Amino acid sequence: MNITKKVTLSFLVMALVLFSISAVLLQSPEKKAPVINGVVIPKAKSLNQFSMIDHRNNIFNNQQLEGRWHLVSYGYTHCPDICPNTLNILAGVVEKLESENKADDLKVLFYSIDPKRDTVSHLAEYIPFFHKDFIGLTYVDEMQESAQAFEQSLGMISVLTPIENSDVNPVYESYTVSHGVMLYLLNPQGNLQAVFKPEKGEGGVQHFTVQKIYADYLAVRNYFG
Repeated sequence: MNITKKVTLSFLVMALVLFSISAVLLQSPEKKAPVINGVVIPKAKSLNQFSMIDHRNNIFNNQQLEGRWHLVSYGYTHCPDICPNTLNILAGVVEKLESENKADDLKVLFYSIDPKRDTVSHLAEYIPFFHKDFIGLTYVDEMQESAQAFEQSLGMISVLTPIENSDVNPVYESYTVSHGVMLYLLNPQGNLQAVFKPEKGEGGVQHFTVQKIYADYLAVRNYFG
């Protein structure tokens, strides 16, 4: 084979290789992050070191987050509507996942922003009402700084407002509680992977639905594998 034919053959082979690579790239575009009602965090955010107590009176810290996905809700047990409604929705999500054998790697956490009222014993009565596997989190005074580090890592918003001139029980009725409405999805490394926002209904009322949380959770979990 002369030089001209060899060069021509080489170019043909190279052209064929480049064409094949281009075809593969065109058929396999970069996978896009899922669109959810909230925010997906491509590079998961690590959490500050924290330590709290769960509703079974066990220490709960960063290590307990490893190995599973966690959905975190927050609020207080005396909340008249948003908190129990959200926990009911999350129970529905877990039940739907259980029916499809997809719940083994998910835990639901409820973090109390009202630890004076929401003691371990009180959470122990409250949490199982929604689901036997839910975990309630609270803290005692010496853990306050650590618990606040957890709140700050996730961007939780809450305000305890004293009631002026109150002469009632100082622990239970001398302040009001308000808080934001978000759900936080932590990946199996214990890092923040997504934030789920509530939907808005009639009159601007914020709420979650089983269908949307279920779909958004699976979309994020499947995307990050």
